[in-house]
Amino acid sequence: MALPKKKETRIEIYGRNYTVLGDGDEEYTIQLARYVDQKMREIAQQTSTISTLNLAILVALNITDELFRLREQIRTNESLLQEKLANVLTKLDNLPHP
Repeated sequence: MALPKKKETRIEIYGRNYTVLGDGDEEYTIQLARYVDQKMREIAQQTSTISTLNLAILVALNITDELFRLREQIRTNESLLQEKLANVLTKLDNLPHP
C-alpha cells in the first residue's frame, strides 16, 4: 500500500521563504506561518538588536506559553463543567418521582 504523497506548501516567515511538506490543509499551514511571522515581528519590535535564531527561540517560548496557558484554562473549564454537571445530576436525582 502506497503512502499518501505529502503536499508542498510554500510559506514566508520573517522575510525568508520555506517549503513545508505535509498532509494537512495548505491554507492551514499558511495561516500557521502567518501567525509565527506576526509573532516574530511583534517581538522584534520589542527587542533591541537580536539574531534571527534568538528571535525564533523567544517566539517559540512565547507561543509555548500561550499553549500551556490555554491547556490550563481548558483543564480549569473542564473541572468547573464536571462540578456543575455533578450538581445538576444530584438535583435531578433528588426530584420527586411520580
